[in-house]
Amino acid sequence: MGRNGADSEPARIVRFWRAVEYFSPQNVDSPKNKSAKVERISKGRKLPWEAPVKPINEQYVWRYTVYAGIFDIAKIRDVLQSVLPAPEPDPDHGGRINGQSALLSLTLDENGRLYREGVAVSSCAWALGRTVRPPGPGSDEWLEGFEEQSKDILAMLFEIGDGRVPIDESGTVESGGRRALRAIAGVTTRVALDLVTGGLSSVSGLVATVVEGKIGPVAAKVAEKLTESVTKDATQAIENRAKQSKSNDDDSSEDSEEDSDSKQLGTKVLTVEDLSAITRWVAEELGVDDILTPTQIWVKSQQVPVANADDISSDEIINSFYAKDLEKVANELAAGNAGPALAAYLRSEASIDPDARIDLRRRPEEMLRSLTPRSTPPGRWPTHPKHPLTLSQQFAVNRILMELGGPDGRGIYAVNGPPGTGKTTMLRDLIAAVVVQRASRLAELPNPRAAFQPDSAALRWTCADGPWTRTLVPLIPELTGFEMVVASSNNGAVENITMEVPSVKAIDADSFPDADYFSVPATLVSGEPCSGAIAARLGRRSNRSDFAKRFWRGYRGRSVSEPKDGTELVGLHRILKDLVEQAGQPSPTSWEDAVTEFRTALATVDRLAEDRQRVADIAERVATEDPTLALLRQEATN
Repeated sequence: MGRNGADSEPARIVRFWRAVEYFSPQNVDSPKNKSAKVERISKGRKLPWEAPVKPINEQYVWRYTVYAGIFDIAKIRDVLQSVLPAPEPDPDHGGRINGQSALLSLTLDENGRLYREGVAVSSCAWALGRTVRPPGPGSDEWLEGFEEQSKDILAMLFEIGDGRVPIDESGTVESGGRRALRAIAGVTTRVALDLVTGGLSSVSGLVATVVEGKIGPVAAKVAEKLTESVTKDATQAIENRAKQSKSNDDDSSEDSEEDSDSKQLGTKVLTVEDLSAITRWVAEELGVDDILTPTQIWVKSQQVPVANADDISSDEIINSFYAKDLEKVANELAAGNAGPALAAYLRSEASIDPDARIDLRRRPEEMLRSLTPRSTPPGRWPTHPKHPLTLSQQFAVNRILMELGGPDGRGIYAVNGPPGTGKTTMLRDLIAAVVVQRASRLAELPNPRAAFQPDSAALRWTCADGPWTRTLVPLIPELTGFEMVVASSNNGAVENITMEVPSVKAIDADSFPDADYFSVPATLVSGEPCSGAIAARLGRRSNRSDFAKRFWRGYRGRSVSEPKDGTELVGLHRILKDLVEQAGQPSPTSWEDAVTEFRTALATVDRLAEDRQRVADIAERVATEDPTLALLRQEATN
C-alpha cells in the first residue's frame, strides 16, 4: 500500500488500514433525509444564501455546507473490483456500502462566501483516481501524496473564492476541437485557468511550467503572479488551521481573533456557475470525471450559534478521521520508531508465547496475587468508604499500575467491559491513583517555584493577531507524564466520562466534605455543580475555546445557574490574581504544612496497608499446607 518494498510487516498493516480508510468515504446528508435541511441545487433556482430565511434566533446565523460532485459510494467497490479482481469470487454477505459521498465539501458563511478552513477534497476520489490511472496499485507511490495534491487544489479554490480565476460559461472546451461539457447542476461552466496561463488547466502543470519557463512571456507573467498568490494563500490557510487550537488570554485578544478569522473568508459570493465549474475542475484534476460522473451538487443549511460561527471543520464531513494519522504511524513504524504500546498491539500471533497467557478462571490464585494490600494503590476516589471497587475492577486498576505506572512504564492494557459494568467507576480510581503519584513528586519539592524550569527555559511568542507576548514556563520533567487522554470512536462515551468524573455526584460529600479542586472554575466549564477540575472536553476547537473562556476568564453563558450557597463563580485567572494581591499576607496553609499533612496521610495509608498485608500473609500460610507437616504425614502413612 505504498513503500511496501522497505516496510516492516507492522508498517504494511497500517498502510493497508489507511487504504481501507481512503476507500471508505463518509456518507453526506441527502435531500431525502427529512431531519436535515439539504437541497439539490440547479440552474434557475436561487441558492439558499441568495434568498435566505431569517434565523429563528438572533443569536444564530446560517452556515452552508456545499457537497460538490455527488457520487454513489457503491461505484467505489465496482471500480476496485475491476482493477483489483479477487483470485476467486468473493461472496457478498451484505457488506456493500450504499449511500452518497462528494468530491468536495465547502463551508460558506451566511452570505455565500467561502471559509478557507472549511474546504475538503475527497481522499477517496483522489485514491480512486490514482488507482485507475498512474501511478496505480503496483507502484510504491500509489497512495502517497494526498496532502500535497490536496493543498494545491485547495489553494486554487481559494483563488476562485476570491474571484481571481475566471469562470468560462461558453459550455465548450478546446481539446483539438470544440468538445461539449457535461452539465453539472444543470450548468456547463468550467474554471478557465487556461485563459490566463497559456493553455494550462492543472495546478501542478501551472507550477511546474512556470518553474521551467516554457510558456510565453505574457502568460508567464500572469501565471507567475497567480502561482505566487496560490502558494501564499495556501500556506496562509494551512498556518491558520494550525492556529485554530490557540486561545487568547483576554477579551481584547478574543475580538482580534474574530477579526483574524473574518479575513479567512473569500471575497466572492459563490454562484451556481462557480460551484459547477469548481466541481468539474476538481473531478478532472483527480481523474474521476468519467468514472464517478459527478453531476449533482447539494447544499446543507443549518443554523449555528454566533459564538461558534467560526468553528469551521473540514475533513470530518467527507473523509476518514484516521487516514492522516495512520500515514504518520506507518512512517514511524517503517523507520523503527514505534513505541512499546503500538509494537505490542501490532505484533504477530507467532511472536506471542501461549504459555504466558493466564486464564484467571482456572487459576484464581493469580488474581489474588494482584489483589494484595501491598499491590493496591494508596489513592482512592472519594466515594463512600463502604462502596469499594468490585474484585475485577480493583484487579484491573492494580495491574494497570503495576505494568504501566512506573517511570519506565510503557505498553498497552486492555479491559473488556460491556455498557453498565462500571468502566467509569474503575477509571475514577485509576485517576485517583495517578493524582497521588504526582502529589508524591510534588511533596519532594522545597517550594512551589521548584515545580517549574528556570526562567531561561521559558517559551515566549508574539500572537499573530495582536501585539501580545505570551510567556510559558514549562514544568520540570519530573512532574510530567501524568496526563490522561480519553479517546473513543463514540463521542457520547467520552462526554459521559468528562461530565461524570468532575460532578459533585461522583463523591460522597458526607465522608469527604472538604473534597475540592478548583470546583468553581470546573462548574463554569461543566454547567453543573462540580467537585473539581478533573476532566474537560477538548477535542474540538469550539470545546477548547469554550473551556478557555469559562475556566480561565470565568465566562458563564446561559448554561450555568447561580449557586444556591451564594458562591461567586469566577475563573482561574481571577483566583490567581486574588492570590497575587494577597502575597505577603499570612496564608492558612504554608507549603511546608501542606507537604507535612500529605506525607502524614500517606504514611498512615502505607502503615494500614502493611498491617493488612501481614494478615494476608498469615492467611496465605494457613491456607497453604506446611511442607514439613506434609512430609511427616506421608512418612506416617507409609
